[in-house]
Amino acid sequence: MNEALAQWSAANKYAKPNDVETVMQVLADAGYNTINWQCLTAGYEVYWDKQENKMVLYNSATAELEYPDEYEGNEFTKENKTDERFVQYNHNVKTAL
Repeated sequence: MNEALAQWSAANKYAKPNDVETVMQVLADAGYNTINWQCLTAGYEVYWDKQENKMVLYNSATAELEYPDEYEGNEFTKENKTDERFVQYNHNVKTAL
């Protein structure tokens, strides 16, 4: 998913999507199913990091980010979940299409 976002960004003069709906469209165009998308493993959540334009994997059991590697082990606090930098991606009910 992050490779698809990076390619979209490069093709758009290194712009970043403005919202999660655009991210969903970018990923749908790259072949990802964005309808009712959710993690298959309980306790995991996926967020879009608006600042870095990357998808990150959060483990609610450890309260840490696990992926990508540069995020690994970072505590994911209530503050940075709600500061609008991170937008929850999974559990979307409708696609942006």
